[in-house]
Amino acid sequence: MEKILVAFNETRFSNGAFEFARQLNKRQPALLTGVFLPEPSYQYIRKFEEETAGIYKDFIEKEEEIAADNIEQFRSLCKKSGIDFRIHHGFLKSIIQELKRETKFADLLIISSEKFYDALGINDPDISLEDALHTAQCPVIVVPELYQFPEKNILLYDGSESSVYAIKQFAYLLPELCSNETILVFLNEEENATIPDEDEIKELAAQHYTNLEILKLKMEPEKYFSTWVNEHKNAIIISGSYGRSVLSLLLKKSFVTDLIVEHKLPVFIAHK
Repeated sequence: MEKILVAFNETRFSNGAFEFARQLNKRQPALLTGVFLPEPSYQYIRKFEEETAGIYKDFIEKEEEIAADNIEQFRSLCKKSGIDFRIHHGFLKSIIQELKRETKFADLLIISSEKFYDALGINDPDISLEDALHTAQCPVIVVPELYQFPEKNILLYDGSESSVYAIKQFAYLLPELCSNETILVFLNEEENATIPDEDEIKELAAQHYTNLEILKLKMEPEKYFSTWVNEHKNAIIISGSYGRSVLSLLLKKSFVTDLIVEHKLPVFIAHK
């Protein structure tokens, strides 16, 4: 992997996202690009400010000061850790479109579920974390602020092209994590359900993940899977595209749910 994006809300620096990128860089050095995106509300206020007599001047100056401090913090942490880095900020157009363009030229995006989502509000018309995941043109790792760096991989497999694609992309991008304990999980509520293309997926996964276990779980995913996951606190979940996977059942309300916030697990998501 050669280029990692870390997306920050300009006024809410994520130590969790930066630390994940730092840990990856220790294992495989890469160019780290900090993308500092403004809050949607700030964009609206600034646009309105240009059409008025400057009544929001003090607010804008304060927001810009906070953003400058966060950018400087990123710069300082990169230098301290010996990380090759770039900084992108000052976006004026749609945040989603800017993020989509940035991910087009990156191998991986890292984003904090808590810091990114906190400032947006669940009904924000301009952007949500789900929008960012749908439109990203590279794989994404969503991290909480507090977690243990992964020592275990949980591969979510349902036989779909999307789930196989995610399993392969994780292996291609993060081969240094593929020697960790790995559980390939097939979830189904039916007693007699069989793992789709079982021989083929075992054959593929075993070539990339050297410590592999295949596990069939009979359960309702949206009810019981998060309880099972709670037993694997130092894991990362690998999922196919959000919206067409087991993960979409687990995260219906928002991405700030039990799976990420309470269980403190990073989630790797990839789609074509």
